[in-house]
Amino acid sequence: MKKLHIFTCAAIVLGMVFSMSSAVYADVRSEVRTSVRKDITDIDGQYPHWDGVSPIAQFKYIDGSFCLAVDGTDEITIVKTSADGSVVSDDIKLKKAHPVFGTVVCDASGYFYAVTGEVNQTSDTSRQTVFISKYLSSGGDPMMTTGNNGSSSLQSYHGSDYNTKIPFDSGVSAAIADNVMAVHYGREMYNGHQANSVWIININTFMTMKDTAWISSHSFAHRTIPFGYKSFLFLSEGDANERAFSTYAVEVGSLGVLNYKKGYPFHFWIEQDASKNEKWGVINNNFAHLAGIVSLGNGTAALVGTAAPSLTSAAETEREQLFVQIFDPYADLSKESAYVTKGTRSGLSGPNGDRQVTNYGVKWLADYTDATIENPQVVGTDDGKIVILFEKGDRNGWVWGWAYKRYDGLYYMILDSYGNVIKPAALFSKTARLNPCTMPVYIDGSIYWAGNTISNNKDVYVNVLKLTDEEDNMPEDDSGSGGNTDTDGSKNEDGSGDSSIGDGTDAGGNENNAPGSSGDSGSSPDNTGNAGSDSTDKSVGSSGTGSTGRSFIKGDADGSGTVDAFDAALILAYIGKEEYVTIDKDAADVNGDGIISRGDAELILRYTAGNTGLF
Repeated sequence: MKKLHIFTCAAIVLGMVFSMSSAVYADVRSEVRTSVRKDITDIDGQYPHWDGVSPIAQFKYIDGSFCLAVDGTDEITIVKTSADGSVVSDDIKLKKAHPVFGTVVCDASGYFYAVTGEVNQTSDTSRQTVFISKYLSSGGDPMMTTGNNGSSSLQSYHGSDYNTKIPFDSGVSAAIADNVMAVHYGREMYNGHQANSVWIININTFMTMKDTAWISSHSFAHRTIPFGYKSFLFLSEGDANERAFSTYAVEVGSLGVLNYKKGYPFHFWIEQDASKNEKWGVINNNFAHLAGIVSLGNGTAALVGTAAPSLTSAAETEREQLFVQIFDPYADLSKESAYVTKGTRSGLSGPNGDRQVTNYGVKWLADYTDATIENPQVVGTDDGKIVILFEKGDRNGWVWGWAYKRYDGLYYMILDSYGNVIKPAALFSKTARLNPCTMPVYIDGSIYWAGNTISNNKDVYVNVLKLTDEEDNMPEDDSGSGGNTDTDGSKNEDGSGDSSIGDGTDAGGNENNAPGSSGDSGSSPDNTGNAGSDSTDKSVGSSGTGSTGRSFIKGDADGSGTVDAFDAALILAYIGKEEYVTIDKDAADVNGDGIISRGDAELILRYTAGNTGLF
């Protein structure tokens, strides 16, 4: 078992190495008008701080085409597009099993799966209200349909009044991993309260799989992504217990969930005793909006959203700013060691605003003073990059769908798998808009999404952002830090613009903590591992004295005499399994912080990739 675990970690390490290559600088952009006519700027179920359900789902089909699933009265139309976004076909029709549209996904064999629902107007709490239907690639009537009443993610002590009465009232998402499908949605329960629900089925048998029970009370937004073989990562925004962006990572076996981990990486401020006094207008404002979460292919995930930077009453007047957190969702997210990104925020949260919390790994990406960020969205690439899109302007009110007083345009930025900005915020289009509450889709080096324009909310366009490695025509930075930017992407007279705010520390620690350099087991004034010395030797094989008086090579975790990717794999295997994995602790603590963590493994990978100058 020990060897199996280590080689599993080695596979993760190779993903990390891959994600560090090729920066993205330039792009090719296109907006293609389709024959679809839908207003998706003001969508059903959307409230000032809650997600709704877009009438257009978007996904990648097995032939590599970008597909739209357009809701209709009795059927769902599948629209396939080419690489440039032009429509190839729109003649596949899925007959709706139930009237309320949720979303559509497809599996590796080309079958479509539609999530639909119906509102229960009766008091029968056992009645099914959420459904999954399977269709042939040619469409038509469902091959099979299964239903659920919302009890799939309830604890044994929850009564039937916690079942689903009104489905999708604050959004819905779905994903398929191998032969397992997961649906994550918001709902109103029979007790009048609102929460999320998770439903997992086997797509071959259509049997519901046993869950471990997860409820995010007053859940405003819902995301679901595959996170490995038969594994999923769920993300929710709740305003009660916990008052936070919350994660739920699960591994699924033949009968149900085998392993899971819950976490609360990012909290929201609230006025003290607001919940106790039932001040719902105050409670329902989290001073934050969820973009989404993406898998980086190396065992970590990136959470992106906007929020007021403070966990104090200052949040009431602060503009929400864009941020990212990168972490291991199976780690303890209340600990700093779980995070790749750096940065902390502390203050009061909890349902009554009297709980002291600290959030780690918070890296702020913008500091706009004259505009707001709306509809933030995120998508990951095959090589571990993070592409963030958002609308920028000035709203004439809080409700998503109200007119902009000023629309600056649709912007995007690109980060690497460590959260470093490799392309600052740049203008995609002065008129294009995003598909609300629905994440973009990455296909073969391009990002796709559907949307209206600022002047036309009837016609639907397919937008394409093609990523390239060329440095030509690189747009100006528009992060807001160091000077505001005009809508054409040019800077004002007062500033060049940094791409982020905060401490700017790269994941992995201090500059001089290079794997392969010699040092003792403690941190030191010069961060080289040699207390008080000014040596900056970074060569593999140089020796130092550890805490026991024994010599070691920094980064040589397995004691082989060389520093390579297997040392990083061994460190990953060691974390959480200390009693089973033997490791040279002095050598493994690469950054000298006294803790053996993922950051040490990442430093080794950078060193083995030849990036010794980074440390």
